[in-house]
Amino acid sequence: MNNILRPINMSVDFQQCDMPVADSKTPVFSWGVEHIRKNMKQTAYRIVAKRDSKIIWDTDFVASDVQMCRYSGKELFNNDIVEWSLTVMDVEGEESCEVKKSFIVSLKDEFRTNWITVDGIKQKDVNCFNREFYTDKSIKKAVLSVCGLGIHEVYLNKKRVNDVYFSPAFSDYDKVIYYSVIPLKTEDFCGVNNLCVVVADGWRDNRGGWSTDMLRNHPVGLFGKQMLAAKLDIYYTDGTNSTICTDEKWTAEKTKTTSHLFEGEVYDEGYIPEKRKVIIAEKPNGELCPQNFCDEKMHESFRPVSVIRKNGGFLIDFGVNISGFCKIKIPKELCDGRKIVIHHAERVDREYNLYTENLRSAYSVDVYKTSKENKEDRVWHPHFTYHGFQYVFIEGMDFIDDDSVTAISVYSDVKQKSYFNCSDSVINAIQDIIIRTEKDNIHGIFTDCPQRDERMGWMNDAVVRFEQVPYNFDISKLFYKVVKDNAVLQDAMGRITCTAPYFFGELPADPVCSAFMVAAYESYMHYGDSAAITDFYDAFLKWQSYLESRTTDGILEYSHYGDWAGHAEYCMSFEDPHSKVTPSDLISCGYYCYNYRLLSKFAEVCKKPKEKEYFEKKYLETAEKMRERWVDTETGRVATGSQGSQAFGLWLGIMDGETAKKAAKLLDKAVSDNGYRITTGNITTKRVLEMLCEYGYGDTAFEVMSKNDYPSLGYMVKRGATTVWERFEEKENSRMDSHNHPMYGAVGSWFYKYLAGIKCMDAGFKSVRIKPCFPKKLEFVNARIDTVRGKLSVSWKRYKDKIYLYVDVPFGVEAYIYADKPYKVGSGFYSFIINK
Repeated sequence: MNNILRPINMSVDFQQCDMPVADSKTPVFSWGVEHIRKNMKQTAYRIVAKRDSKIIWDTDFVASDVQMCRYSGKELFNNDIVEWSLTVMDVEGEESCEVKKSFIVSLKDEFRTNWITVDGIKQKDVNCFNREFYTDKSIKKAVLSVCGLGIHEVYLNKKRVNDVYFSPAFSDYDKVIYYSVIPLKTEDFCGVNNLCVVVADGWRDNRGGWSTDMLRNHPVGLFGKQMLAAKLDIYYTDGTNSTICTDEKWTAEKTKTTSHLFEGEVYDEGYIPEKRKVIIAEKPNGELCPQNFCDEKMHESFRPVSVIRKNGGFLIDFGVNISGFCKIKIPKELCDGRKIVIHHAERVDREYNLYTENLRSAYSVDVYKTSKENKEDRVWHPHFTYHGFQYVFIEGMDFIDDDSVTAISVYSDVKQKSYFNCSDSVINAIQDIIIRTEKDNIHGIFTDCPQRDERMGWMNDAVVRFEQVPYNFDISKLFYKVVKDNAVLQDAMGRITCTAPYFFGELPADPVCSAFMVAAYESYMHYGDSAAITDFYDAFLKWQSYLESRTTDGILEYSHYGDWAGHAEYCMSFEDPHSKVTPSDLISCGYYCYNYRLLSKFAEVCKKPKEKEYFEKKYLETAEKMRERWVDTETGRVATGSQGSQAFGLWLGIMDGETAKKAAKLLDKAVSDNGYRITTGNITTKRVLEMLCEYGYGDTAFEVMSKNDYPSLGYMVKRGATTVWERFEEKENSRMDSHNHPMYGAVGSWFYKYLAGIKCMDAGFKSVRIKPCFPKKLEFVNARIDTVRGKLSVSWKRYKDKIYLYVDVPFGVEAYIYADKPYKVGSGFYSFIINK
């Protein structure tokens, strides 16, 4: 084996999971390489693909430095399981070891079956659909394609087939429906088999509270009745195969469980399952697509940090705010028909009772009803609901210790791929709460919060958030889904909505909701995946065309949110979080302008040079109109001169060099004169930090982020936060009082891009800029990003009057390092000494 070169991060259609799902006959392969020598890059690669141990594609060695290619071997068919191996060659002709991976093919046109449901279904019912079948031959392969709306779990012969929760992923079921592709273990089959799919409402029917109010205003297309589509393909070793589809041969029963996504889950041991009649259902409108992005799974577990007997029950603190549920141990002594009730909340009030007002109608209560007949110890947790909580209050237990109950976090199986820390404890703590908040809010969509009766994909929050997420997590295919979630909701006028899937929000969306364009761009830059750009290019054009139709003399003036939810002093009022210092129409028109920059890049990716030239021209024209409207070129003042106005104008690039320098100086003054207290909202807070660093005021940016007094993220940490708050205030009411809200976590990209200085310059991290900011009060920074090409590390340490900078560049990457002077280098480890 060659220990110098080794392929890593091998992906199929940009999925690095154990068994990626390819939804086409020509999937894309990509990879990184681990190396130990300098200036190494790929000169050739070889891929060998096998189906049933027979070679279906052998590229031989292809001369190329591109670490990506598209399949062009023999035709792939539905349910094919393909093993592929990769070997690469470096500039010295050394060949790597061969590494093997597998993927499965699922072609959506092949998922043809009936939809079934049950007669007399009611909201909160959880139904079990069963199909008995017989196998008397040796099985080579079995693949189940299944979709239970709203969410399902699958069992074969009473054994759960995977560890996935809340499948399929939430989407607007009237437009797109995802189905699971599950290769089953052949050893789990026997002669007489039972396939069981348990289906709960999930997002399909979570009426109540806020959602009921929304239904009065407009229909929610994703709502509907519970239903199931399944297709089991069994391939035998003798070359024959059989197929089992959903039809009236299935049986069903109402289970011991009732569940509501927001209200909670009830399990009744003593309930005798009720038989239900299976009927053929009308096919839903949404297009069926295989789910080829990460599933939701259980992750970290947390034991209590305190258990207090109080008010006849037990108040438990898990020490961290999570999304998930509790797993409880129920002793055999509790077989007296009692109810064990678990109440969830983010916080406690001053009397140390659960504070639940901010949950609104999300009761967040799980119940286990014991039976007098069950005299065994058991362990239970909900399966079809999740809560946002740090505290629980449990009634009905005689005794609880640290082993009786565990909090389990549940979120999409995104891999945390990066690391950051520095000498400032406040910034480190902020990084920690950003990571926790993101995990809690990735559930097939990027939610705004995990606890109250909302949990939606707000695009105005996401437009800056999406610049941070890929620095910390591998979310490539989820970004594609985000773009699709928006595009399928677009109407004939080109309008999109503020939330996707659409549940609530304005139509048309606030202009800052160009987050789906940002997601496409970040996916391309971080992963080299251009699919979202090429597949939805027309949707981006339609959105921009609609915005253009709302302009007057080149200025877009409508806005819903603007620079949203800054601290109370700089909002219209305590309960009206519109900024009173930064004009909303500046923000709206700014994103209209920024869209032209993105469209220019997208046109280049799509090989449309004339359109690229046109969009560059439109950007310059719009920038000129904005400059005329909002910029004083003599002083550099932008609009009101607020921190947000100055930073946003600089970020947009609407000013020439000298005016921009004046604007940056005014920004620095606006921040320092205010005691380094921000006056910004969710859109411009990160821009203040970025633009201060871009124009040489890194010390000011550091003062802002290292503060721990009000208003700051450090203040949240000082007040005990383990996740980022929605507002800087410790509110106590039902409006905008989430304490697990990722929008202000957008500042996290500043840690990597400016304190560590890592900025991706070309698609898939093919080239990077390393230009750290060195605040005088910061002693060191350590950062690592696991890019698609390999681990990129930057560290620096201050010692006396010098800074020691260390950079490790991955194989095949070109780096521009700004130390004592600029350096252009290839892969390998480098060290520099900088006089400061």
